[in-house]
Amino acid sequence: MPTTESDILYKMRCLVSDFMIMIYQCKLDLAEINGNIKSIDNTYFHDHPEILNRLNSIFNQKELTDLSFLLQDFKGYADFKIDTLCEHEWVDDEIDITPDRSQKIIYCKLCEITRR
Repeated sequence: MPTTESDILYKMRCLVSDFMIMIYQCKLDLAEINGNIKSIDNTYFHDHPEILNRLNSIFNQKELTDLSFLLQDFKGYADFKIDTLCEHEWVDDEIDITPDRSQKIIYCKLCEITRR
């Protein structure tokens, strides 16, 4: 359970990040579905266009893109607020990218935000 303002802001940031990932995955899945419909050799979806029309209206690309921009803006705002609340203790670390490759990162051991 979050106990500080930073914890709550971090939880908000994680929620927004997860939502952004889901939107991205929905866009990929919708493109795949549309491609699959075009590639199958039958007329079911041609004879029942309301199915795809309803799906496309739910996942309207412009609205998803607009929402992604709003979420990205909030994510940056939350990062800024977290940054101003925490007295960072920066840690140099390496994360494994592959078994043979690692990447250097710098993060705060208190709020876990990465240094840009």
